[in-house]
Amino acid sequence: HRGNVPRSSVRTVVMASPSTTTLVTPKWVNENLADINVVDASWHMPALKRSAVDEFKAKRIPGAKFFDIDGVSDAANPAPHMLPSTQGMRASLHALGLNDDKAVVLYDNDGMFSVARAWWMFRVFGRDNVFVLDGGAPAYEAAGFAMELDGDVAA
Repeated sequence: HRGNVPRSSVRTVVMASPSTTTLVTPKWVNENLADINVVDASWHMPALKRSAVDEFKAKRIPGAKFFDIDGVSDAANPAPHMLPSTQGMRASLHALGLNDDKAVVLYDNDGMFSVARAWWMFRVFGRDNVFVLDGGAPAYEAAGFAMELDGDVAA
């Protein structure tokens, strides 16, 4: 049952290649690092007292940028993580150097926790060329691919 969603707005996903699926493998990401934008969308429950941005600065997939789920939100709304305005989202993506020229691969450092929220946000704002790294940073590293460590990176 689709409720009030018009049939024409329902998309069929065919699991065949990175261009037609949401999930991409660590191998595919590693082979395509030069041609994609990799974005860490990690976020942690406050009670865990973990800093996603500090973890990003310490270790990340090479060339990754950090998408701050709390920062890219409607600050005027008292509820957490509410969607930003179209201009707010556009400005955040621009600040990260993300444009429509390259596909975006999102991941988080827990494997599959906050990345779904970020993927949904990108999709809400019309980005079709956005994908999720299956298993996140843990799967990428477990596959034997090098991680960038420490260093002065822009978050």
